[in-house]
Amino acid sequence: MAGGPTNPTEQYFKDGQWGWDGTQWRKLALSWGYSDRYAESLTGVSVGPGATYVYGTTVPAGEVWVVEAVAVKHNDPVARNVQIHAVAPGVGMVVAETLGAITWGITYFVGRMTFKAGDRVRVQGWNVAVGQTVYLEAWGYKMRIG
Repeated sequence: MAGGPTNPTEQYFKDGQWGWDGTQWRKLALSWGYSDRYAESLTGVSVGPGATYVYGTTVPAGEVWVVEAVAVKHNDPVARNVQIHAVAPGVGMVVAETLGAITWGITYFVGRMTFKAGDRVRVQGWNVAVGQTVYLEAWGYKMRIG
């Protein structure tokens, strides 16, 4: 269908896939739109000497989240290694930032990570003492795909 459909009663118009641009019918571009702020604050308590994970909320279908900053804190006075990940189901993870050894306090990742449906933020702390808490705070904005 070289020039696209010409009859507005055709099936192509039922889902708003085509539109009139003033001279001809064309396939409509994907529509993006800001839908809300993204912000969350979560904690995870270490139950062993291995890695301690704190997972953010999973991005729902039909949305893309742009995470612009992540703050990580743990309440252990001994320095621990921390990484921030973008986690995708079936794909594994992408290391967004290796923060290295941090002591008690807040460390920030500032940048831009784009998350599609099914993705989520994960903070990983290594050898955090049993009973210590790892804090994750992330913020950015949500985009609706339509």
